Amino acid sequence: MLRPTSPVQVRSRTPGPRSQTPAFSRPLEYQPGSSLMYLPPPPPTPRSVLDGTYVPATALQLQVFPRVPEFNNGQPTFVKRFTVGGCPAPFLHEILSGAVTLDHANRLIMAENGWSKTLWKLDWPGYELPARGHALDPRSLSYTRMAIEIAEEILELWTKKVKEERRVGSSNPWAASKVPFEAIRLVEIHYYKTVWVPVLAV
Repeated sequence: MLRPTSPVQVRSRTPGPRSQTPAFSRPLEYQPGSSLMYLPPPPPTPRSVLDGTYVPATALQLQVFPRVPEFNNGQPTFVKRFTVGGCPAPFLHEILSGAVTLDHANRLIMAENGWSKTLWKLDWPGYELPARGHALDPRSLSYTRMAIEIAEEILELWTKKVKEERRVGSSNPWAASKVPFEAIRLVEIHYYKTVWVPVLAV
């Protein structure tokens, strides 16, 4: 995890136009192709404000996994965000261990799409992964089940690649042996043409 370097941006108190897109489905403050994103610092608690212990924090800087050109150009058709208590990008290991409860945990993640089937595909820089993707049944797929499905697949790949790279090494800067599983976060999934692709960060 990189050190926070960006100052907090003060938001205007003037309410802006209301969006018809739920907050948990809007893209975060980064564009496809960018390498950095920033998570807002946790808000002060009423107690910390009253007793004077609140100290304004800086935003947390994350490094976004690079994407292949196929998924790196233009805007996705659909975006689904993963949050915990309103905070984006939960850790994969916390999702798998049940240490966190996702917002909208039991809500069907693709309920509004009305699809009977779809696919998702992992995009990890430096690795050639199956082109066919993983079949899904959106009619029974909750936010929690989708997050676990992604986390399990990533852990399986990470474990396999780490074992291989300990024997032969790797020049890939994003090699699994150089990226601790405990540092990987699930930000969103984006839909491109025919497949969902997770957005990962550390």
